[in-house]
Formats: sequence, structure tokens, C-alpha cells
Amino acid sequence: MCNGATLFDDPENGGGLQLLSIEEILEDYQYIDYPSDWFPIGYGYDGCRLIIAPAPERKGYLYWLDNGGSLDDPFGFLNLTFEKWFDYFIVAQGSKFWEWTCDFNR
Repeated sequence: MCNGATLFDDPENGGGLQLLSIEEILEDYQYIDYPSDWFPIGYGYDGCRLIIAPAPERKGYLYWLDNGGSLDDPFGFLNLTFEKWFDYFIVAQGSKFWEWTCDFNR
């Protein structure tokens, strides 16, 4: 129900995530050659991107592109839906919970 948002903004420590507006999503396409059915939905953590990346063989469709990373990296897939990722992100208070060592797909 909104067109972009900033979550857990911490300028001193570089934390936070910016969910993109429609205009920002379209602008990002000018800088990265995404596969045709992928689109960025957020920026955070030193230029990293959160991307909707449909993959039928996976349990979820989110992809985390590290700054300087490659769209071909299979480890970028989070195997989470946006809804589940967002719930965990809020509970983790903006931490990169997907880098913790546990199984979120139970």
C-alpha cells in the first residue's frame, strides 16, 4: 500500500534497507542487465540489492545480490517468499538473518 520505504535506517553503522518505489525500480534497470522476469525491490547494506527472481525449482523467489556480486551466483537465492523474508527481517530488527546458520525453510 506504499510506494517505497526505508526500514531500520542506521547511517552511522551502514544498516537499513530501502524498499524501492516504482520509479526507482525502473531507474535501476538502466544500470543492471537483469534477466527478463527479475526485478529489484530493495537496496541495502553497502549497495546490495534485494531482487524478485522467480525460480520454479526453489521454495522461494528472492535473490540477494551482494555489491560486486554476480547475477549467476546460485548462493544468492534466499529460498524465501517476500512475505516470509519480511516477517523474519522485522523480527531480526534489520539484521541479515539469511547469513545466520540455521534452516528457515522448515
